[in-house]
Amino acid sequence: MEKVLQQILAELKELRQGQEAQAKELEALRLSLLRFENNAYDKFGALFDADKARQETLKEIKEQLAAHDACLDAHGGELARLRVKR
Repeated sequence: MEKVLQQILAELKELRQGQEAQAKELEALRLSLLRFENNAYDKFGALFDADKARQETLKEIKEQLAAHDACLDAHGGELARLRVKR
């Protein structure tokens, strides 16, 4: 009987040690996930900032293109008038 109790106690001790090891592993995984989430959050923020900068640049380019088009149209009209006067 005493031998059986000793065996049960030994098995309980092993189970407890296994649970403690799993708890440590789970905590390590949780911390790793938190670091990953923080890193991903920073990278997503940088991507959104880069996209915003790209959109602003495209807007400026479109505005400059519109100004150049207007200038070309004005010059085209002037050239047409000059050709007619010849």
